[in-house]
Amino acid sequence: MFGNRRANLPRSRYFNATAIGYLVTNIFPLRLGELARIFFIARDRKQTYGLATSTVVVEHVLDVLVVLGILIVIVMTGSLPRARLGSAGRSHLRRAVRRRARRHAAHGLAAPPGLAAG
Repeated sequence: MFGNRRANLPRSRYFNATAIGYLVTNIFPLRLGELARIFFIARDRKQTYGLATSTVVVEHVLDVLVVLGILIVIVMTGSLPRARLGSAGRSHLRRAVRRRARRHAAHGLAAPPGLAAG
């Protein structure tokens, strides 16, 4: 929310609106959670529907700009950054892979490609 009307609603109301929006988005198709969020914020007339809608639109525009920025970095550098694991991270990853392969073998399943029980 932008402007001087932001003080009309407590932060908990914004958090609740976001949580309800995520819930509806995960249950119903077509991003209906965004509409639910708008109606939840503006339902008691402390905020206008236009202000609530503009907030959602600005949020999505910023999301697109961030994704485009990441895409530009990937295209300009030619590759994705690789995770650098220290020796502790590599050994932990190896143990996790072995555990998973043993679990598959214990249930009579073939090991997933690239995993060997050892």
